[in-house]
Amino acid sequence: MVARDWWKYFSLSIPEAGLISVGSLTLTSQPRTFLFMKIAIVAAIPEEIDLLRNQVKNAKHENIFYQKFTTGQLCGFDVVLLECNMGKVNAAIGTTLLNQLYNPDVVINITSAGGIKEGIELNDMVIADQLCYYDVDLTPFGYEYGQIDPMPPLFATDAKINEIIKSVAINDCGHNVFTGLIATGDSFIGPKNGVILAEKLPDALAVEMEAAAIAQVCYMYHKPLAVVAFISDLVTVDNNAIAHVDDLWEIDTLLRDLIIKVLQNWHEK
Repeated sequence: MVARDWWKYFSLSIPEAGLISVGSLTLTSQPRTFLFMKIAIVAAIPEEIDLLRNQVKNAKHENIFYQKFTTGQLCGFDVVLLECNMGKVNAAIGTTLLNQLYNPDVVINITSAGGIKEGIELNDMVIADQLCYYDVDLTPFGYEYGQIDPMPPLFATDAKINEIIKSVAINDCGHNVFTGLIATGDSFIGPKNGVILAEKLPDALAVEMEAAAIAQVCYMYHKPLAVVAFISDLVTVDNNAIAHVDDLWEIDTLLRDLIIKVLQNWHEK
């Protein structure tokens, strides 16, 4: 089975016992529903994933090179949760270990982010359809701003996963949802740098510190990826640091509730 064709084998209902083939795999079964997908959920810090991690059944925890992995079941699916720590290198190391050791079929990055586009407000939700780095500049060598050698200028996420998440976010959760570019770098962006960055990347809706690195690794491993961010601060206005600190646990609640509803929605299908 090819990872990027995950939707073709998401679930399979067997009405009666017998033989069934999935790709090159043949199974003998009793009547039941088989779930073939292992879902990985990645976040940087406890305030983005703790509440969701507490919902995992039969949880097993393992720390590898400062990366915190939790395996178990959530809403009827096998899941791997990763708390990778802040920053691009941590995120890349964690996502590489995730793919090498756990081999998920789908990766979902959940994160808090700073809103950089006019019209984005606190607690709005941004689904990334593309990602880039905001602190990479190889333009003297002919690359686009934000592009790292030898990668493409932008990393695309999985449109089918995005559609499911957006539908759940709007119809079941009532969130204000935007879809567009999220930019990643190794700095917490304040108002001064936020204004400059908004000029360099006018299409960016939000900025954060891990998603593009996760996307780069998933691109190399051919893993379908979705990135969901809730806005915890506005990087072009004053007092964003205070807003960020105050809102983090609220963001964790929003992320937990969204992912639970998304998995329940998939499971019902």
